Amino acid sequence: MSTFEIRSWWSLSYCQYVLNILCLLSNFLDERSNIIVFDTIYYDALFVLDGHTSFIKDLVITEDDKTLISTCEGGFVYVWDLMKPENNFQKEWQHRNSMYNKVLYDHENDLMYGCTGEKPLCIYNNLCKDKVAEFITENSENDTRAAVLSLKHQILFTGTHKGTIKVFLWPMNKENLEIEAKVGTVGTFTYKFPEFIEYNAHLSPVTYLELSSDGNYLFSGAADGSVFIFKVKFDYF
Repeated sequence: MSTFEIRSWWSLSYCQYVLNILCLLSNFLDERSNIIVFDTIYYDALFVLDGHTSFIKDLVITEDDKTLISTCEGGFVYVWDLMKPENNFQKEWQHRNSMYNKVLYDHENDLMYGCTGEKPLCIYNNLCKDKVAEFITENSENDTRAAVLSLKHQILFTGTHKGTIKVFLWPMNKENLEIEAKVGTVGTFTYKFPEFIEYNAHLSPVTYLELSSDGNYLFSGAADGSVFIFKVKFDYF
């Protein structure tokens, strides 16, 4: 057991397969926000990823444990190489007007999922560089703050501000999205909002979603302190 004394931290992520490291977000007032990488054998700080200039919202480690993706309140998405203690900064993009509440990454399909207050579904590929599609909602009850991917079941789960859980088919790449004519224009097309199933769950905003290690159970937490456990199935659609 080890104890870390950090003035303020927001989130953490753990490498499960290749590397024995723990990534911890450390957000400081009036200072740069850093990502501290620890080794999980002796729990020593290995190196610091310094780049974000605003509050870091979320991070995700790719399935091969080699790449870290982080996002902050400024709308920036950073891609880091965890195999390089130095010169680890790979790429930086600013997704304007997009403060992501949550980011996920599907290494197999090279797809990043992000959600903001007004955009419950934002899909990018090429390590977050190229936009596949963005879907906007005007209803604040659909504000999405939590999400998790089940690659085993090819499902995306999202939690809404009104407490429901939505189930989408995954992957949402160009081949699987349906095209429709854009309203008010001639010869212009856009992607149709993906089909989903919505389940009533919590009475307050869903703040956290996580899958069990075998992928067979979904855990959801809400702002009122309630926790639900769901059995994940293969035949939602």
